Amino acid sequence: MPFISVIVPVYNSETYLSFCIESILNQTFKDFELLLIDNNSSDKSLDICERYSERDNRIKVFSQKEPGVSAARNMGLDNACGEYVMFVDSDDFVKENYLSCFVDFKNKYPDCDNIWCCYDNLNNYNSCSTAPADYLNGQKYFEICRDKYMTLFDELLCQPVWNKLYKNSILQENNIRMIGGMQLGEDIIFGLEYLDKSGERIVLMNIAPYVHMNCISGSLTRQFHINRESYSYEINRNLIKYGIKWGLSPDQMTRAYNSVFYRFASTMRGIYNCRTDLSKRHRKRMCREIMKSPEFKDALNKCDCSINPFQKAAYKLRCYTAVNAYDKLYDIKHKKKSR
Repeated sequence: MPFISVIVPVYNSETYLSFCIESILNQTFKDFELLLIDNNSSDKSLDICERYSERDNRIKVFSQKEPGVSAARNMGLDNACGEYVMFVDSDDFVKENYLSCFVDFKNKYPDCDNIWCCYDNLNNYNSCSTAPADYLNGQKYFEICRDKYMTLFDELLCQPVWNKLYKNSILQENNIRMIGGMQLGEDIIFGLEYLDKSGERIVLMNIAPYVHMNCISGSLTRQFHINRESYSYEINRNLIKYGIKWGLSPDQMTRAYNSVFYRFASTMRGIYNCRTDLSKRHRKRMCREIMKSPEFKDALNKCDCSINPFQKAAYKLRCYTAVNAYDKLYDIKHKKKSR
């Protein structure tokens, strides 16, 4: 049995897939299996996967016809034989110490089932910037409990699945899987469910062995989905549910409500302004339904975001046209100041 199962969902990734696979095969830690899950690609991605599997018997290739990254990752979880599980996205790559960092810290903290790392973002200018973790203050690692979850969430460390080591027995015994068909935020809910079952301790390594390519224009995370409304409800409900269940402090819960508000606000902005076949009237109605929801009202009342009184009144009156008009005026003023 391999120590780690590395799961890579693959969809039309022929341009950068080989670089991703090579970065995994070049790991200094060798006791792993690599599960490549082709998600009905229409390019040569599957051929590339099969070619690599012929070269290295640690590689297993699967084809998943059900669309979406959740379905691909779930197929990987269903077939993972390792004691631990890790994820890599096919448009990203990892440094040669990616696996060894986690193994070293797991050996150092054998009773902790939540070991996370920082990561680098590779932007359009080909420069790396490490995901913020200022509170580490130069320390090599930081021990924290999940009662500080929202602090980590605000640092963008909770959301990804690829900066964490998962114990496979916890995943299997509790049937923790991605929500099928969900194309945005499924990793957040997956992480909440796992953290709920895996204990309160988190060890965060002040190391960035993972490189996230957020400059890929076709990446799923760069696209706006008109059904993002339903995704927002799912994420926000779970965020508040687990926050209450874990007994987060008032400060942490305020952070949670801030996140809920901003996610709803971003969703409405996208719905209202995106290019779609839906009429403007229909999009206004979608925004109005969000503003009428108990989840949005609760977040609006309990967050401590700096919301202009005019805009807050517009939210309460469920007049998104006024909200949008204020946003545009703010953007114009901000651009003039920056000149």
